[in-house]
Amino acid sequence: MFNRELAQVRWADPVVVMEDAQRRDLARLIPESVGKTYLLGHWNRSGVPDPYMQDLPQFKYSRELIEGAVSAWLKRL
Repeated sequence: MFNRELAQVRWADPVVVMEDAQRRDLARLIPESVGKTYLLGHWNRSGVPDPYMQDLPQFKYSRELIEGAVSAWLKRL
C-alpha cells in the first residue's frame, strides 16, 4: 500500500473490505484498523465471493450480494 492509502485507513471509521483475508492483512499492516474493519456482508451475515476468472452468472450473483450488503450498510450509517 502507498502511504496515502495507509493514512486513509488510519483516518477512516469504519473500514469495509470484501474478504476476511483483506481484514487480516490490514490488521497486520495497520494495527489500529482492528475493531473498525468489517466485511461488506457483515450486516447480512454473508460473504461475497470473488468472481474473478468466473463466468457471467457468478459476476451477477456477486453484484447482487454487493448491492444487498451496501444497502444494509447504508441503513446503519
